[in-house]
Amino acid sequence: LRESEERLRLALSASRQGWFDVNLVSGKVTISPEYVAMIGFDSSDFDSDLDNWLAHVHPEDRAALSLAIEQVKNDGGPRTVEYRRQTLSGDWRWIRSVGKVVEWGARRRPFALSAFTPILPNGSRWKTMSGSWLSTMP
Repeated sequence: LRESEERLRLALSASRQGWFDVNLVSGKVTISPEYVAMIGFDSSDFDSDLDNWLAHVHPEDRAALSLAIEQVKNDGGPRTVEYRRQTLSGDWRWIRSVGKVVEWGARRRPFALSAFTPILPNGSRWKTMSGSWLSTMP
């Protein structure tokens, strides 16, 4: 297991991707060091929960991101979304995440959601044909 985790960590690092996991029961958010660094924080002291996470999403994107999370909780995903996340310096950084439910609890209730995020150069934004919010992936 440890070897598999190390391979995954190296693959994500080589492909310049970060990740985050959300415990949908407690709201606890666990974030990869790469993602934390992308938003300007030090991973050794970064801690977050879903409410705090959403509070640092741009106000114009917050409702749509919350809706996307609810949709993933209902259908399992995957779903791709773009949103602006506030960095430590107070700037806004465009982020594109692909997330899905990865663990189900009793009566098929979603328990955990995981998402992967390519680390783009600061100021970059994905080009989309339909605007900043993308539909469910095929």
